[in-house]
Amino acid sequence: MAFVAKEEAKSFRSIVLDALESILVISRTEFRGGFYNIVYQGTTAHKQYVPSSIKCYSQAVEHFAAILIPSFDKEMRKEYEGYTNEKDDIEKEGEGAETDKKILKLNKLLFIALNELLSRKKYLGGTAKIEGADEFN
Repeated sequence: MAFVAKEEAKSFRSIVLDALESILVISRTEFRGGFYNIVYQGTTAHKQYVPSSIKCYSQAVEHFAAILIPSFDKEMRKEYEGYTNEKDDIEKEGEGAETDKKILKLNKLLFIALNELLSRKKYLGGTAKIEGADEFN
């Protein structure tokens, strides 16, 4: 375990918001499966793996859910139990593009449910300063 000075320590709220932001960043790009890209350096070519954005998004949403589990209310616990059961059923079908697409759809629904949880808990309360918002008033 790493030790950090008090002024370097992040609040739990900050960690949650950072995780939320990372999911939003990942979701800004087109979802695609992983693939190999040929990279040339001089006269030498080698394959470089480009990770699946579908799996990156899914993993980020699952991480987001994991850090919020202690804050789950009764409604979210039921939702999460349904999610885990359905994900297990999908994974039993095997691996491949179709399985990834089904899990992506399931994780999008989980992400919505997690955001609804944050709303119910008033976790994102407060006002946000949006740059340029004054231009529209």
